Amino acid sequence: MVDDLERVSALDVRAHFSDLLERVCHGKERVIIRRHNRSVAALVPIEDLALLETLDEKRDAVEFRDARRAWVKGGRRSKPLAVVAMKRGIKR
Repeated sequence: MVDDLERVSALDVRAHFSDLLERVCHGKERVIIRRHNRSVAALVPIEDLALLETLDEKRDAVEFRDARRAWVKGGRRSKPLAVVAMKRGIKR
């Protein structure tokens, strides 16, 4: 899928930014930006970014849930933040 996307050098992005932005905003295109023949960034519609953020948040929630389950399964229990802070001499 990424192989199908247009690739543009950083120099060309600078020279044609308005046109690229128009294509991304209104044409819903995605453009890969390259520097020194390496893909380094992408211009994507804001809706795509919102979807990426949602997916990232869901992945974080799953990782947190799994880590917490492993912690509890190992016989450990979480302590209230106030107890940890007090033990470490942190005033709240």
